[in-house]
Amino acid sequence: KVLDVNEKLNVTYCIDTWLRDEQIKLATARVKGRIAPVETVRTAPIAVVCFGPSLNDTWEKIKGFKYIISCSGAHKFLIDRGVIPTWHCEVDPRAHKVALMGPPNEGVEYLIASACHPALFDHLEGFNVKIWHVFASEEESLLLLPPGEWAITGGSSVGLRAMTIARFLGFVNLHVFGMDGCEGKSGKHAAEHPNQPPGYSLTHYNGVEYRTTPSMLACAKQTFHELNMMPNVRTKFYGEGLVQAMALDYKPKPIAKGKALIGFAKPILISPDYARLNFELHHT
Repeated sequence: KVLDVNEKLNVTYCIDTWLRDEQIKLATARVKGRIAPVETVRTAPIAVVCFGPSLNDTWEKIKGFKYIISCSGAHKFLIDRGVIPTWHCEVDPRAHKVALMGPPNEGVEYLIASACHPALFDHLEGFNVKIWHVFASEEESLLLLPPGEWAITGGSSVGLRAMTIARFLGFVNLHVFGMDGCEGKSGKHAAEHPNQPPGYSLTHYNGVEYRTTPSMLACAKQTFHELNMMPNVRTKFYGEGLVQAMALDYKPKPIAKGKALIGFAKPILISPDYARLNFELHHT
């Protein structure tokens, strides 16, 4: 099948919404740590490390970064090579993320979406874990968001979320590795993946043919919308792939004032003490 890079792609969420919401409730009750925004701009470079095949060609450059945020299988890939991420983030709600992540490391702070599978939280028990919520505009998701807690935007892939979380943590100088949007010499990922989708489709960009999938292509296209939402961020993409080729043509589009949203916190309408007092008044 050939995919037109200019056409809208029909992709769907990987699990039922009701199951996602149940996992959010479980994680919110289980994990005490929460992600918090950094208001001060941090000009130091940060490596945002995804698990695309080009990571095999570029990973040694990551050793020079003080700050690293990994995602997906990049966690195990880097640690196996002696590179310890500062942060690691996950968003996929399925259980295979446990095998893909590999053993946890005490030097890493784990930023895990509340929608992630309970098995992942079991895997990270006793380590430094903070949760965040995936921003979604439907009414049910907003009702489920606890008051005072942050929902983060960022698109359909964990790599896009990692870029947004890096900005949420104050970073504006992003260096992105392994975000390819296509297959490479090692396949769809830099190393073994326990849930790799079979087959591929073809797409063409600037006269070059790429092997991809509808979801990978959709995320590749979303990359530049997410960058538009972070107007003061400067991004450098490493390696060769579809996203890197698209980045060469990227021209930022101005976003209307107040519309460049990367995070949303539901207002706290009643203090915990006042809520407890109301409970006691109505249950005694």
